[in-house]
Amino acid sequence: MTYNEALSSTTAATSTFTVTVDGVSRAVSSVAISGSTVRLTLASAVLFGQVITVAYTDPTAGNDASAVQDSAGNDAATLSATSVTNNVGVLAGLVSEFGPITSLDSGFTLQVTNYDSQFTYSVTVSSPGLITISSSGAIVVSGLNGYGFSATVTVSTSRLGYVTETTSVSGNTKSEPPAPNILKFLKAPVLTTEGDSLVCESGTFEFIRNSAVSEEARVSITVFTLIVDKQRVSQAIFGSGTISPAIKVDAQRFEANATAEKAIFNVSSRKNYLPAQCEVIVFQENTSGLGLSNTLLKEIPEVSWPALLPMGSDASISVQQLNATADIRGSFEYSVKLGEKLEVGKYTLFATFKPMNSDEYQVITLKNQLRVVIASTSLRKLVTIEPPSETIQIRIGTGVLLPNPEMIFSGNNNAGTPGYGIQKISISGSSITIWPVAGFLGKTSLLLTQAGAGGVVNIIQPIEVTSLKKFSVSVKVRNFIAPEVSWQSIPGVTEYKITLSGQNVCASTKNFCKSSIPLGPKSILDIRAYKGKVMNNLISIKPRVVANSTVDTIKFSSGSFELNQNEVNSLSKLAGQLRKLGYSKLIVEGHADNSTGLNNIKLSRARAKEVKLLLQSLIPDAVISTKAKSDRFPIASNKTEAGKAKNRRVEIRVVQG
Repeated sequence: MTYNEALSSTTAATSTFTVTVDGVSRAVSSVAISGSTVRLTLASAVLFGQVITVAYTDPTAGNDASAVQDSAGNDAATLSATSVTNNVGVLAGLVSEFGPITSLDSGFTLQVTNYDSQFTYSVTVSSPGLITISSSGAIVVSGLNGYGFSATVTVSTSRLGYVTETTSVSGNTKSEPPAPNILKFLKAPVLTTEGDSLVCESGTFEFIRNSAVSEEARVSITVFTLIVDKQRVSQAIFGSGTISPAIKVDAQRFEANATAEKAIFNVSSRKNYLPAQCEVIVFQENTSGLGLSNTLLKEIPEVSWPALLPMGSDASISVQQLNATADIRGSFEYSVKLGEKLEVGKYTLFATFKPMNSDEYQVITLKNQLRVVIASTSLRKLVTIEPPSETIQIRIGTGVLLPNPEMIFSGNNNAGTPGYGIQKISISGSSITIWPVAGFLGKTSLLLTQAGAGGVVNIIQPIEVTSLKKFSVSVKVRNFIAPEVSWQSIPGVTEYKITLSGQNVCASTKNFCKSSIPLGPKSILDIRAYKGKVMNNLISIKPRVVANSTVDTIKFSSGSFELNQNEVNSLSKLAGQLRKLGYSKLIVEGHADNSTGLNNIKLSRARAKEVKLLLQSLIPDAVISTKAKSDRFPIASNKTEAGKAKNRRVEIRVVQG
């Protein structure tokens, strides 16, 4: 209440005021005077749209401090009930929250968990559903037909003085029940290579009876079918019972045999069976289960194509644009030709890599973005930055520089376009400070506009963020399984983390560690350096490898230099690993026990030669030398048969550097 003159700071008690809200009495908590205003504080808030009446009664006759008074001590007159409507203070509404949905045959149920009876609820459901809601917030949807039928419920809450809030939730009828009896795969089949064979493991199963009881599977028949190029080319059947084979005997391309657990398909030395799959069908009580194993694909070569810098319209396509690389032999075909000129604009270029060994490797297509600008545009010299620096600072001539609006920062645009890999820039006159995106390595550019006395010039400033040129990583392989890694120390770094294709190699607070996996000349290591909690991607680098380590030992029978199938399989796996790691120089040492009656030097030489011939066929580019050590270097006692068995061996060592 506001009077037309200043009031005394002493005032009447709360009992002298009578307040109603929408006709209901509301207690006054306190009375305060401010200038000519009497401020009443109520016991609870008045909501938007409610009607308030205020009345005041002078409690005593005459002028005294028990009443509302002016500064001269005169009592204010009694005020009859006066009303006003609250038009301010709309409160946030109630957003309905829902409990779990229970699916029914013809609908579903759910509960409004924060139901408040002071709010009005308006509930609808998408057609053809019907809906009810109880006074406690329980919602029932009915009228839906069919398994897994979906409907959306929309709930709106409203109340005087509150914002109306609407929220939706979807539910489904019950899912279709399973068949009465099911033979279900617990573990899917797996297809692998072993030497000259493809091995298909059957996987594991369970039998579900009457859609409820799970039993251990009692498979009576297992059918293994090899699929090559989407055609069934070989089949092996194991078990008791009669079925019609899907492949006739005269249509079998590969010899096959099977047990209950696996089938072996002899593909000889052919490499053109990829991609391949194995289909497994098992039978129990006239119920069958079907599963396709993992697909064996041709290997994917490692190919890359650096981001392309913009080029002028007066320039021709050169090796600077056609510079994709691969880690194996093959050829690239580009969507543009060497020497071709392009009009001003943005282009998507393609490079298709065709491996020389197309039986083992896939064809890969890369794409890259190229921007061709007006020939008169000023193209500046490449500026290079090496981490761990966080910014680049360059100066471009004179005049006022502005960023071109076509640039998009923070790496949200495509490689090769201005601003790619740049988080932000700061321009002061003709000086520019550039912040690359964290971890960015590669080429990018800025597109700038320079205004000076000579008019407006568009400037392209190429930039390359490179790995440290002087940064080196060394790997000493004295233990093939756990090589030692060391690198250049960087001031201020508190921890280093090294990975290989996302796999952890090691972490260290120093500049050396022991790797948890084998490494080799082809191992591209990613090094991250931490300064406290701040992480920088420093470099991706091939290490300098120095190696002299035994990687495998092959055992032989007494007096024999022939390899058994297990040893052939072991050497095949080893060759694949060495080829992937990049080892190309091996030493094969043959050894013998001291049994009499044998030419041990000749026997150890024959063993080494046999291993070399197999490894050379698997790693054609490797340089493999042999040594015959006879019985001069035993690793166990020759007085026992167990010791002699350990001494009849071939040791394979990698050497590098």
